[in-house]
Amino acid sequence: MVRSLLLSPVARPPPRPLSTFISSGLFWLLLPAVAGVGWWFGQRAARRPSPLTGSGYSQDYFRGLDYILDEQPDKAVEIFISMLEHYADTTEIHWVLGKLFRRCGELDRAIHVHQSLLSRAGLAEQQRLMFVHELGVDYLRAGLLDRAENLFREVVDSGHNGTHAEVSLTGLLEIYQQEQDWEKAIFTARQLQNYRRQGTGLMIAQFYCQQAELARGRAVDERACLEQAMAADPKCVRASLAEARLLAEDDQLERAIGTLQRVEHQDPDFLPEIIRPLLHSYRGLKRTDSGLEYLRQVYSRRGGISMLMELAQHIATAEGDEAAMHYLAAELRKHPSVRGVNLLLQYMVGVADGSTRDELSVVHEIIGRFLEHEPMYRCRQCGFRAHTLHWQCPGCRGWSVVKPVREADAE
Repeated sequence: MVRSLLLSPVARPPPRPLSTFISSGLFWLLLPAVAGVGWWFGQRAARRPSPLTGSGYSQDYFRGLDYILDEQPDKAVEIFISMLEHYADTTEIHWVLGKLFRRCGELDRAIHVHQSLLSRAGLAEQQRLMFVHELGVDYLRAGLLDRAENLFREVVDSGHNGTHAEVSLTGLLEIYQQEQDWEKAIFTARQLQNYRRQGTGLMIAQFYCQQAELARGRAVDERACLEQAMAADPKCVRASLAEARLLAEDDQLERAIGTLQRVEHQDPDFLPEIIRPLLHSYRGLKRTDSGLEYLRQVYSRRGGISMLMELAQHIATAEGDEAAMHYLAAELRKHPSVRGVNLLLQYMVGVADGSTRDELSVVHEIIGRFLEHEPMYRCRQCGFRAHTLHWQCPGCRGWSVVKPVREADAE
């Protein structure tokens, strides 16, 4: 009976082969749950004799675990299902099997298992909340966001401030980000602060910045959102860049410069992002030399090929390609960079003649083509590469982890 229920056909398209999930690494996320059940059985056996331990149940359990470790998940599923036929009232096996189905993409069957667990009489409240959360995760993975939200909210509103509340708040946060409901996302992230040692200020600041994006064209509302972002995370570079843009649009160029300069202390990895708007504001004040002097000081403190190339280009404009070439060559000896070498070749082409000029031009063109395909940004969490800046990584969905590529990354 149990086998027929759990293995009955479903209306959804056939799931991907379980081997696909093995190769992607998702299947191994099940191992902590299986190990936890193994620990539970050990504790249970230590307390009192039980027909679920000993030669019958233990051997089946470890056979199932062995199949998982041997990358034979189909056989592992069969083992756990056969265990249910002999021990159909065993909650722990249902729990493991439900998680196993979900990890393998069998969402209908995972939902069925967790619903059957919730229908059992005599569940302790903490156990019931755990199954409510698991069912919420099933619905979330299936894209049934309303159902998932209701279940996660039930756990959070239960008043039990434990692990189940924390993971359900995390589920709610995922839903509100998918729905781009930033108001609810902010509220939920503030609730989550009570559970996380590192806090959620960075995330909250990004949510306020998302609201600021939606308020573009309404300067007062946009500024209010950016102020909230800075209050949540004083190191929010995104808020500083947006605030500087607003100030520049309002011809408050001195304040715009000050706002951009604080990026160095918020996160120096984002310094390449301030170069153009900073020099634009200095030019508006007719103080371009002061802007270049600031860039020289930052370059002496922090380095960075973007700063160096900007300085070289201004030297080329003011003093000619040869002066820029000598300056750039001297700096590249200390801090080599492919992008820097390509700019150096450009200046060398400008001062060379004859066949030398033609040969240097070919090398410059080849390196240029290579660099066209090189990403300017990379996620420091998952390695996702991009040609434009994403405040939320499209790969791992982390916030403020995609940054300009550094020298070591580019080379």
